[in-house]
Amino acid sequence: MILNGEEQDMGALKYLLSPQDLMAVELVPDLIAAGVTCFKIEGRLKGPEYVALTTQVYRQSVDRAWEAMKDSPEAIPDSVKTPFLTKKVSLELAQVFARGQDSEYGGLTSGFLEGSQHQMLVRGRSPRHRGILIGEVERVVPGDGGVVVKLSGPIKRGDGVVFDRGSPEEPEEGGHVYEVIDTRGRSIAVNKAEEVSKGSVTLTFGRRAIDARMIARGDLVWKNRDAALDKKLEALITGKQAAGGTLKNAGVTIRVTGDVGLPLSICLSDAQGRTATAVTSQVLQQAVKKAVDGAAVTKAIGLLGGTGLQIADIDVSGVAGDVFIPLGEIKEARRVVVDALLAARVEQPLHARLKESRTSLFFRSSRLPCVG
Repeated sequence: MILNGEEQDMGALKYLLSPQDLMAVELVPDLIAAGVTCFKIEGRLKGPEYVALTTQVYRQSVDRAWEAMKDSPEAIPDSVKTPFLTKKVSLELAQVFARGQDSEYGGLTSGFLEGSQHQMLVRGRSPRHRGILIGEVERVVPGDGGVVVKLSGPIKRGDGVVFDRGSPEEPEEGGHVYEVIDTRGRSIAVNKAEEVSKGSVTLTFGRRAIDARMIARGDLVWKNRDAALDKKLEALITGKQAAGGTLKNAGVTIRVTGDVGLPLSICLSDAQGRTATAVTSQVLQQAVKKAVDGAAVTKAIGLLGGTGLQIADIDVSGVAGDVFIPLGEIKEARRVVVDALLAARVEQPLHARLKESRTSLFFRSSRLPCVG
């Protein structure tokens, strides 16, 4: 590297064009107060887990700020300016995507939102997603005995780890943890609820699952997969959420009704109580040959793919028997009703409860649901 006209040896800092990722969740209240009207979350080349969790966390932060401002539009109370993120949520955000560098540079930063800080924005040690730093290798046990790690972060059985030798351009060793063994030889952190984050432990892997020759004392250990978080995010991505130990579909409900001489009506409603209705431009006719039954209506409506909506339940029992309407009419009504529900979901429900005298202020801020 050439710095001020002189060649500089950067050592392990080879990736100066790979900055840490911007995370401004805790600054959302201040940004709203400053007049920011829309937040854009960068999702390019990211997985669905990142999109789901990041959008959810920002959504919660925006809603919390709005709730605090409804009775005091001039400013956000100090109580909301306390750290929004719990340690658990912070770790989850870093787990789904963070270009972790070392113990000081975890991969997420507020960037220049809190002032110029070039040295905190870019470290240059690694160009890729790392996850959470959980410790440093103390020694490698011969054979398949495992790797002794001095912990600085949480780990449990089933998590995935990668061993960082400081040369990300070369192949790196890693795998799923089979057992976490304490200094007394006892297996610990054996289920989804148990994690250990302090002391020295031995991480074991499947037989010949890792090449011990690729691991050395002093290597950093990153947790790049979290088994429990993966399951939680899978439920979030598929439109399901944990409730009472079971999975409950949190998608939209569809009700279809119609009779001879009347248009077919499609009504969509979501878990937040928002609804939208659309009707066909043609009316239902008495079927002469093949009737359009409930199965045909269901098939014409489809799975709502590409809309971001997921069907929780569909009821076509309200469609009279032996009726006919072109399937294209049903598909067009579905398109209209989906667009209407999506538009309703964008509306900020809090603005209607705010003081009318502050309409202009909150007209700008009502665009905040662009998050995600």
